[in-house]
Amino acid sequence: MPVTEIEIYEALKEQIGDKPARILLEYIETKTEKEFEKKKDVLATKQDIELLRTATKQDIAELRADLEVKIEQSRSATKQDIELLRTATKQDIAELRADLEVKIEQSRIATKQDIELLRTATKQDIAELRADLEVKIEQSRSATKQDIAQLEVKIERVRADLIRWMFIFWAGQIGALIAILALFFK
Repeated sequence: MPVTEIEIYEALKEQIGDKPARILLEYIETKTEKEFEKKKDVLATKQDIELLRTATKQDIAELRADLEVKIEQSRSATKQDIELLRTATKQDIAELRADLEVKIEQSRIATKQDIELLRTATKQDIAELRADLEVKIEQSRSATKQDIAQLEVKIERVRADLIRWMFIFWAGQIGALIAILALFFK
């Protein structure tokens, strides 16, 4: 169950008083904010990941559009070549059709290969980025855990010092009371 700032304040207030408890909580909050500010530029946010996803989608869409334009241009050029060949001779048309079909098939195969290579490279880039982000997130978590552990140690030291000083104070008070009672009953 998470402990709230108010609960910590109330617990500290009972032990060390109102003002020291407030000062300690303000210090912890300031220190936490400073550490967060130092490390927030390293962390990838959901917005960063969404921007990357959007950029990747946009790149893929642009590549598709470019490929469609190139295919359309290729088709247009092929049609023009066929029309010119028709007017030249019917015999050349038959031979050129066979050649063009082979070239178009090769172009399709090459285009499919290029698309697959691009898809593979994009997936690899995304995987590398994901791995990088996971490492950075884990490093940040580890650093935060270490900071919390150090803070807990400091709080425990302060608590031990407070108990020691309270014992000395009360021992002095009891000693003074015994001395007063001893003088009073003499």
